[in-house]
Amino acid sequence: MVLRTAQTRRLLSAALIVATIVLSLALSMPLPTHAQQTTPTPGQGTDLSSGLNVNVAFTDLTFSTSNVGAPTTNFPSGTQEVFARFNYFNIPSGTSLLRQWYRDGQLAIQKEDAWSDGWGTSGRLTHISIFDYTSGLTPGYYHVVVSLPGYPAAQITGDFVIADNPIVIVPPGQAPIFTNLSVSSSPAGPSMAAFPAGTPFVSARWDYANILVSASTLVQRDWYFNGVLFRSVADSWSPNWPSSGRLTHIALYDYQNGLPSGTYRLVVSLVNNPAVRAEMGFTIGDNTPGVFSALTFSDTPYGSPTAYFLRGTQQVFARWNYSNVPSGLTVIRRWYRNGALLLERREPWTLAGTGMAVNVSIYDFTTANGLLPGDYFVQIILDGLPQTILSGYFTIR
Repeated sequence: MVLRTAQTRRLLSAALIVATIVLSLALSMPLPTHAQQTTPTPGQGTDLSSGLNVNVAFTDLTFSTSNVGAPTTNFPSGTQEVFARFNYFNIPSGTSLLRQWYRDGQLAIQKEDAWSDGWGTSGRLTHISIFDYTSGLTPGYYHVVVSLPGYPAAQITGDFVIADNPIVIVPPGQAPIFTNLSVSSSPAGPSMAAFPAGTPFVSARWDYANILVSASTLVQRDWYFNGVLFRSVADSWSPNWPSSGRLTHIALYDYQNGLPSGTYRLVVSLVNNPAVRAEMGFTIGDNTPGVFSALTFSDTPYGSPTAYFLRGTQQVFARWNYSNVPSGLTVIRRWYRNGALLLERREPWTLAGTGMAVNVSIYDFTTANGLLPGDYFVQIILDGLPQTILSGYFTIR
């Protein structure tokens, strides 16, 4: 597998302003009683505004078999080359361009080059590609990360699949239908119901028949983790998908941390025809609670657990149970947004006995827009005790 670069085909002038954000994380330990809760104090937070670049960005990543071809995310087996094209804005001089190509959850190839003066500071790159002219690219689910090291906002990700669709037997009748939903470690792998702890990637595949090929046909995927909906995505039916066939390009992944251990459920459906649906469950790792367990999120200390928050939300609380935690340890909290680490905080663990840690929040009270929208990943662990690792997701839409 080889990566190459060539001269960029065209530059597009554009401007992008990404709002600054002040993210603060506060942890005030409750008394060592059962489920004691306190109200957080904004003054305990941490100002992150100086750590975020606000106007260096990548957008609109697409894939094709040529640098000017129609965008697609599905390529047949034997495809020899896939191009990644994207816009860029306000790129500083002296930086470098990093490309990481993952296949079925594993890093397949990585390359970093100096940013060429000939590309300019804003425009569109269309010359980046991955190829194998001898045997064709290896079939699988590909995840691509393009970034500028040292500039967390200048990062964009995308996904595509190289796989032959199996023969689909269309059920009798003309009614639309989803069937044979399964998950695996690759688009063409055997169906699996359980994955080992730390699994970075789960591929979802299902057959469909008699679907109206139209932009108004929306296919939705709802992902649940330990009974709580944490991700819901709806996309228009692609003109590249026939009315009957098999979808193999859907996946759930976390290449940095691995997917959290627990119980998952996936529901796929048509938004405009909810009767067309399929669902299944699977597990990752050992779901036995440890000394940390039951991480949930809410917009108030006493609110109902949820993984979805409206745009403009100013504060999100994280709460979790603890039991029989040894003294003298350090608790580590890591907050990610859209795959980029926003904050890592380390403090002494001072609680004892059994209870609930509740006074942990991330917030932005300084702007009317509140916290930036995006997909958030939270990881909490006691330093030196890997069995205490606790992870969860929430989304600000």
